[in-house]
Amino acid sequence: QDIEEVTGYVIISLNFVPYLPLEKLRIIRGRELFREKYALVISLNNNGQDENQGLKELRLKNNFPIKFPLPSNTNQYVTLISVSISASYFRQIMAISDSPYGLEKLNNPQLSHLRLKSLTEIVSGGVIVRRNHQLCFTDTINWSDILHKATREAYDIEVEPPPTTCEGCDASCNGSCWGQGPTMCQRRKLPPFSHRPYCASKCGNSRCKGPEREDCCAPECASGCTGPSDRDCITCLHVNNSGSCEYACPSAHMYDPQTERNIRNPFFKYHYNDHCVDECPSNLLVEENGCVKSCRKQFHDDGTGVCVPCTEELCSGNKGGPLASIKTINSTNIHLFEGCNTVVGNVVFQSYVFAGDNHTGLAPINISQLEVFRTVKTITGYLKIMSWPRNLTDFSIFENLETITGIRLYKDLAAIVIQDIPSISGDIKSLKSIRHGNVYIGYLTNLCYDRTINWTLIIEGPKVYRGFVNGLLLRKNKKTCGNVSELCHAECNGCWGPGADSCHECLHFSFNGTCLPKCHKEMGIATAVGETECLSCDSECEGTCHGAGPRNCTKCRRYNNNGTCTSLCPRTKYPDHFSKECLPCHENCALHGNERKEDCMHALRYTSTVGMLVVTCIFILILFFGCRHRRKVLKRKQQRSIWKLARLMEPMTPSGVAPNQAQLRIVKEAELRIGKILGSGAFGTVHKGYWIPDLAPRERVKVPVAIKVLRDESSQVASNEILDEAFVMASCEHPNLVRLLGISLSQRIMLITQLMPLGNLLEYVRDNKDNIGSQHMLNWSLQIAKVGGIISLSITE
Repeated sequence: QDIEEVTGYVIISLNFVPYLPLEKLRIIRGRELFREKYALVISLNNNGQDENQGLKELRLKNNFPIKFPLPSNTNQYVTLISVSISASYFRQIMAISDSPYGLEKLNNPQLSHLRLKSLTEIVSGGVIVRRNHQLCFTDTINWSDILHKATREAYDIEVEPPPTTCEGCDASCNGSCWGQGPTMCQRRKLPPFSHRPYCASKCGNSRCKGPEREDCCAPECASGCTGPSDRDCITCLHVNNSGSCEYACPSAHMYDPQTERNIRNPFFKYHYNDHCVDECPSNLLVEENGCVKSCRKQFHDDGTGVCVPCTEELCSGNKGGPLASIKTINSTNIHLFEGCNTVVGNVVFQSYVFAGDNHTGLAPINISQLEVFRTVKTITGYLKIMSWPRNLTDFSIFENLETITGIRLYKDLAAIVIQDIPSISGDIKSLKSIRHGNVYIGYLTNLCYDRTINWTLIIEGPKVYRGFVNGLLLRKNKKTCGNVSELCHAECNGCWGPGADSCHECLHFSFNGTCLPKCHKEMGIATAVGETECLSCDSECEGTCHGAGPRNCTKCRRYNNNGTCTSLCPRTKYPDHFSKECLPCHENCALHGNERKEDCMHALRYTSTVGMLVVTCIFILILFFGCRHRRKVLKRKQQRSIWKLARLMEPMTPSGVAPNQAQLRIVKEAELRIGKILGSGAFGTVHKGYWIPDLAPRERVKVPVAIKVLRDESSQVASNEILDEAFVMASCEHPNLVRLLGISLSQRIMLITQLMPLGNLLEYVRDNKDNIGSQHMLNWSLQIAKVGGIISLSITE
């Protein structure tokens, strides 16, 4: 009757009462929907034709069953407590008042009205009302007014008409009500008793508190409001941030326009259910901006309640891992826990796992298999132990278990449940924290030490439940234990056993799990100032020490270097084997002939070697950067020369006018370097060579070119023809046409053209005929045709 909000869905079905006391229910959020469609389901609240359907058996207070039909003279009424569904029939457990038969007569009512008078908002999901033979007033409800705008467009409303015997709504309800009387009117976009059906048009899809324009609620309000501000909402549509309804919680970072960077948001809060909180509850984990029950895939709890990326393989119990479908640990799955530090899920030992199951052929768990739990430090769910090997008297396999998070609880209550194990005497001494949930330990007839533990220091988030005191219920464990204060060792503050190694906490100091009154030097242990954990002496100490580290040894195992025990002396010192001291080398140790000379020379060699290395590195760096600078200078000079050469070659670019010998670049024979022969023809030979233009001193550029040299014995006709060829080439420009760079008119006429590195096309085709396809041939033919057209046009002009 106190429920005001449901985050999932509501099903009202198979009820045999006149109404359900949900009068305070204001909002159904529908984050989980029934059959992925409905947020509210009201169905099958009827008996059919059989008057006693659903009441096959009635139990008295002494648990004796009464079969139906009931005696005719049973004239009282039965009070319904709860209903549980069986496979073949309904069993209803009744509260019985005094009567001649010890029971009350069944009135067997059916659901007749809903009384959901406070329900004004369904954020997501549809509504279905059907097969309720006596349910009235559902047809008077304006369901579209309750559903959020996005919900109305995406989900259905299916409401069957009620029986014809229903009475009408009260006159003040304007035709919409949840039951009889003026208090059962539907709260639509106006408060009860308003005769106007909708808010002012200015409100849009928002709720309102009255009919006027100034009565509109803030857009983030749900179920109405008491004023126009987002702090006046009755319920928040999305999240509640310290009383203010907002769309989302403040993010972790915000943009700073001054520094143009993302900075930490001082108003950051975590998203928890429908609220923004400064800290997540102790039983939940922090993952980015929200409070979650378990980390998502590839993330795990780092031990402080924060989800961080996985760095090692972890066990997964509740979600997405090999243990997802396992209800209890048994011989077939216990190997999955090997090497686990954090068990994301529950650890459950049912009653049969150590004896085996003859029906299913399940083998019992071997004691040696339990060793896999010695590495477990955290359990995110709960620990439930209902059986244990008879020859094990403690839970020492959980010697490293420190934290039980309690994200999932047994029956939504307990983080530890241990019951019916007569052989156990205790020992979970490493357990430090139960973040959420209670502890139940019952019927351990040999357990005495449970009462010595200060459970309030362990149970951080107890749940209130009958029988539990501060989250603890110890039931019918061993009672003949004697004085509780005498059970534990004198150095223990609570214990799981009689020895100093079974303490839950130490009163003074501890060393390797054993409580001590002090850290005994003669045991080779000491403590740092302000610490309660005894530490072993440093490995360089011989025997005893008076503190941690190599500077606190009583005696050194090897050598003493200015009060610090060490195994090797510095290079500037030598070890004295008699005093076991590191002594400085003599300044003239090179003149000595003993071992000191070797140590000192070794130090000198080391020093000189370091100096040589430093000088060599500096020289290499200077050489590297000098060469780098020289290459840059030469590169800049080469670029300037190429630019000048390009300006010299500009007249060779055809302008579209008739050829003119003045446009040809005249090259001196001295600027040419003629190399090997590339080919020969009727008038001369073609050589590979270089053109070195006479630009300026110290700016020499070598241009690879092809040089066509006219034969010495050629006639005047041949000379004229090669000049005509030069004129034509100077007048034509095309990407696929070899470019004429210049002409030499000395003793021999020479044409200078671009050098094609792959030779002439005919030889290339012959040499590579196996790798040339039709696509290549077609492409070259097209290019030749284009060049031919340009040359023909030039000749015509």
